[in-house]
Amino acid sequence: MHTDPWWHKNEIYAPVAAAALLLAGLFVPGTLVAKLLIVFVLLHASWTLGRQLIHSSGIRGYGLGLLTILASQSLFQTIFYYGWLHLGAATDAFSLAGAIVFLQIALTIFPKPEEEPKSFEQETSFSWSKDFVPPLLSLLGGAILFFILMKYAGSVATFSAIRTPWPLLPEGTFLAIALLPVTAWMAFRSKKGRMSGILLSIFILLSITLLAPLIYKLGYGFDGFLHQASERVLLETGTLNPKPLYYIGQYVFVTWLARLFDVSFTSIDRFLVPISALLILVSTSFVFREKKPCALLFLPLLLPLGAFVTTTPQSFAYVLGLVALGLALATQSRALSILPALLFAVWSLATHPLAGLPFVGATVLILIAQKETQSGVAEFIKKILLGLLVFFTSASVPLAFYLQDMLSGHTGNWQWQSLNWQSLGTSVLAALTPPINHVALWADWATYTEFFLPFILVLLAALAIWKGRERRESSVLLTLTAVGLTAAGLLLKTVGDFSFLIDYERGNYADRLFLVAMLLLLFPALEGASVMLKHMRAEKGLKAAWIPLILALWFVGHAHAALPRYDASTASRGWSVSLADYDAVRAIEQDADGQPYTVLANQSVSAAAVDRFGFRRYVHDASTQEDIFYYPLPTGGRLYQLFLEAVASNPSIDAIHEAAHLGQTQLLYVVVNAYWWDANHVSEVLKQASEKEFIIQDGNVKIYRFNVKQ
Repeated sequence: MHTDPWWHKNEIYAPVAAAALLLAGLFVPGTLVAKLLIVFVLLHASWTLGRQLIHSSGIRGYGLGLLTILASQSLFQTIFYYGWLHLGAATDAFSLAGAIVFLQIALTIFPKPEEEPKSFEQETSFSWSKDFVPPLLSLLGGAILFFILMKYAGSVATFSAIRTPWPLLPEGTFLAIALLPVTAWMAFRSKKGRMSGILLSIFILLSITLLAPLIYKLGYGFDGFLHQASERVLLETGTLNPKPLYYIGQYVFVTWLARLFDVSFTSIDRFLVPISALLILVSTSFVFREKKPCALLFLPLLLPLGAFVTTTPQSFAYVLGLVALGLALATQSRALSILPALLFAVWSLATHPLAGLPFVGATVLILIAQKETQSGVAEFIKKILLGLLVFFTSASVPLAFYLQDMLSGHTGNWQWQSLNWQSLGTSVLAALTPPINHVALWADWATYTEFFLPFILVLLAALAIWKGRERRESSVLLTLTAVGLTAAGLLLKTVGDFSFLIDYERGNYADRLFLVAMLLLLFPALEGASVMLKHMRAEKGLKAAWIPLILALWFVGHAHAALPRYDASTASRGWSVSLADYDAVRAIEQDADGQPYTVLANQSVSAAAVDRFGFRRYVHDASTQEDIFYYPLPTGGRLYQLFLEAVASNPSIDAIHEAAHLGQTQLLYVVVNAYWWDANHVSEVLKQASEKEFIIQDGNVKIYRFNVKQ
């Protein structure tokens, strides 16, 4: 009788590996020996644990084991962080040791995965020319298109301030994007094209998510710079003060990778979400790989890609939450443990509670729904529990906001008098009103794909409920939860008061709930798409030719809408951080020569300052009991409002004096970017009023110094 050696038995291997890691963390933390031990234990434990998480000895089991350990290890790092331990080389070893021991104990408690019943496919004739060559050629064509797009993106990478990357990309970019789903469709139509189709789905997803980190050399967006500054502090000191209740699930993972592999944390952060979005595809493959692999083609076409082109804790929490949801749905076969789904849901919560709360609720909802009951009473209790879970998952974010306001004594900020049928009707009508047609075919088409995406998700989810068989109950529950989240978003938009944000950002929290609702509809929509594909694949001749054309047209508009646009239909508000912004903050620092100073500048310059110097200077405002940063952050703060007044068409010198008083400094700088509205006139006025002007990069940025007597 064959028995595995002890190093293959996790009940023996786990404590031995944990002991070795503890010793390494205590006596040789951060050394090459300790890092090699961590990597070896991580890889070996992935294999031994993977065999207990799923009935698969192949790469699926190994990959699931690795992902589960990473989730558990990140949660241990989060616990250490909130437990007032300083994160570093020692906790890297301790957290992995804790993760391995925890998983081994948990696997003895949770139900063991059962052997999945084998599906016997009817033998059909096989033709090399029909079944092997088409998917191979499709894969080759898709790979060429993908690498062309990556080459295009790398060739136009810029340090300059831009509103949109699309004009930089060469002609042929949109054609390459349009053809990618066509190659995947051709592969999936072949009997032996499943693997080629899956690989092409990966290319389709990465072709869009990687564009922003490749083109924006200094980083895309604004929030990412703030999070990177926090990650730098955590990496250098092992802690943050004060300790935020948000974001730590991402911070500990990025800094752990940076320490372990000696890689720049900024590079890890920049590519984290664009690459980890592939994990959504991985979890989807656990649900659809065997019987409905064609559904994977629709994932990049239905996923709101704009949420995954840059790294923020919110977007990373979306990735983790969708992975949890996919793994939860995959447990229906009983061949997969429920443990990975629960760990990823909690990791999502640790990364961003406002994104993680709905995903935790939805994951638990699906796991309970797929639990078999043995009696009518148990089934009745289960239905009551599912109904309560749908309600509380839908209401989780508004409830969290309300409880937070109650604890801080700010419940008066909720405008309950605004809650009426007229205001709700106005919000619903605005959401259902199609965008204005600007008679600009290409720009309008991208806008219409954004508008129609939620409706397409709902229609496909309805199709899954109507025609689907395997996951009908899950589709119903997720659709109901999505509807509830939409209602919660409307409630938040109507009665929530986010006066601490700038005007055009105050609806952002409600909009995030609408996005989470769309993400919860993703798996029911993919189920509906698989039902639709079953009929579409049988089409022949001219009817079949329309399908790839529709896929191409849809995806090119969908992809176009994923990144900022400045065209006849949509005008992006923001400009990217440029090298001139970095030069400006360095020039200010050098000119101040150690004196405290306050700066009035836009978001991009403030982001560059935070990235360059961190959160190094705050002053306390006794009148408002707020801490004021010396650059205008946040954008809803008083300092940013004063900046807007200082650079308005009629610049306010009084605003400059008030800003110096607010920042408690005599030295104040006003920064005007060349792209700012009426920049030439504003610069002329400020030049006359200031004591010195600095010109950065041939006038791309101008700085004006004021010495304000307090």
